[in-house]
Amino acid sequence: MSSNVDIQSIIGLVPTADRSDKSYVTPAATNTSVFDILHEMDGSSHGPVNLEDPGPDFSGKFQRSATDEEASTIAVSALLQKLSRTLSLQMDSIAVSEPLSTYGIDSLLGIELRTWIGREFEC
Repeated sequence: MSSNVDIQSIIGLVPTADRSDKSYVTPAATNTSVFDILHEMDGSSHGPVNLEDPGPDFSGKFQRSATDEEASTIAVSALLQKLSRTLSLQMDSIAVSEPLSTYGIDSLLGIELRTWIGREFEC
C-alpha cells in the first residue's frame, strides 16, 4: 500500500474559485475565518502527502535545548510545521505574530493543538 495520498481537508465542500456554476450561492456559514481557505484556493492539488513521514524530532531537540531561547525557537518551529501541515499552507505564509484565529483555528482544532503540544513536548 502506498504511503503517499492526496488529501482533501474538508470533504464535500468545493473551493469557491473552483465553482463553474456562477448561480451557486455560498452558504453564509462559510463566510467565517474557518473557511477562508475555500475562498482562496484555486482548486489545484497541493500534491501528495507522505503519511509515514514522522518529521523532525522536536521533542528530543526541545529536551536537549540548553537555553530558554533555544527551547522557544524549537517550539515555534514545531508549531509552524504542525500548522502548515494541518492547514495546507506554506510555513513562510504563517506569521508568528498573528493570533491563531487569523488562520481559522477554532476551539476544536485548538484543543487538538494543545493535546499535540502536551504529547510532543511532554508538558
